[in-house]
Amino acid sequence: MQTPSTPLIAWLAILAGPLMAEAQETPPPPLDPRIFEIVEASSAERVQRDIETLVGFGTRNTNSDTLSNSRGIGAACRWIKAEFDRISAVCGGCLEVFYQRSLVDSPSGSGRCSWART
Repeated sequence: MQTPSTPLIAWLAILAGPLMAEAQETPPPPLDPRIFEIVEASSAERVQRDIETLVGFGTRNTNSDTLSNSRGIGAACRWIKAEFDRISAVCGGCLEVFYQRSLVDSPSGSGRCSWART
């Protein structure tokens, strides 16, 4: 027995068939050799050093100190930005580094790296 939606489903299958076949035939994008360079350049020592630096800020709680240069979320945000600025300088400005000022809105106005000193 044919229901009212059966012809619609049949037409959709007929129309979508070539699109699905084309999607299945599309080869994956080529591997970007830069990915391998990035992986090779990483080191356990660097990761450990970065973790220890972040731990050294005491807390990265969004309600923590935003003005100190040595403790809290503000100091951590500024250190992270400085690290990416340094990385970008090494690669000839390959990164656009900036503070995301409206990433998180909270009732108290905290919760984002908007207190950054320049």
